[in-house]
Amino acid sequence: MRRACAIILFATGAWGASVNRHVYLGLDTADMTAKLAYNPHPAELFAIRPVSVHIVVPCIGRRSIFRLLASLKPQLEPQDHITVAFDGIDTHNIFEEVNKELASMPGNNKAVMEVVAAKDSGNTPRNKHRHEAGDFVLFADDDNHYTADALSIVRRVVQHDHEALYIFQMQLTKDVVIPIPGAERVVIGEVDTGCAVVPSKYAHLADWTTGQTPYGGDGHYLHTLSELMPRTYFMERIIYVYSGENRGKDV
Repeated sequence: MRRACAIILFATGAWGASVNRHVYLGLDTADMTAKLAYNPHPAELFAIRPVSVHIVVPCIGRRSIFRLLASLKPQLEPQDHITVAFDGIDTHNIFEEVNKELASMPGNNKAVMEVVAAKDSGNTPRNKHRHEAGDFVLFADDDNHYTADALSIVRRVVQHDHEALYIFQMQLTKDVVIPIPGAERVVIGEVDTGCAVVPSKYAHLADWTTGQTPYGGDGHYLHTLSELMPRTYFMERIIYVYSGENRGKDV
C-alpha cells in the first residue's frame, strides 16, 4: 500500500447535522471493503442487483466519438445506459451512424438531437440528461476515451457507498494525471469531466455552467457538488484518457 487513508472532516450546512468527508483512497489492493471504512448503507455492499451506470456524452458530430464508444463497448452491461446528446449540431452528419453503433452495444443507449443548439461546451445537455437513468452518472467528452478497465473499477468501488461522489484520475500526458495523487479537495482546473462518478439522485445538486473560470464547467460543477455531497472519495486509479494531439480532431 503506497499511502494510508487520509480523512479530512469539515461541517457543511447542506445536509444539516451530517458532515462532508473528503477521503483519499489509493487502490493498491483488491480489498475495497477494508478501504471503504465508512458505509451508511451496509446492505448495499451485498446487494444482488448489479450497479448500473449512465454515461452522458455531449456531441457536435465529430467522428472522434467512435473512439470513445469503442472504449466503452466491451465494458457495458445490460443495465447500463449511454446518452449521446447532439447539441443541435452534426458537423459530419454522423447522427444515424452513432445511433446504429449505440444499438449494437450492450445496454440501453440512445442518441438525441437537441432542438436548440446551446453552444455552451455541452453543459446544457449534461444538465438535461444527468438524472435520467442509472445508479451513477458519468460524463464524457466526445474526443477523449476510457481505459479498458474503467467501468469494472468503477463498479467494484461504488458498490460500497451509493451516497458519495467519486473522483477518479485522468491521464493528461504520459507523466501527468489529474487530480494529482493524494488530492483531498476538488480544485478547479485540476479535475476533468471524465473524472467524476456521481450518484444519479444527487447529480442535480449543482449545475454545469459556463463563464466562472477559463477551464469550462466541469471544475465548477464538481467543486460545488463536492461541497454539497455527504462524502467525496478520491480514487487513485486512472479511468479516463486525454486524447492529446488528437483532441478535437476527427478520427
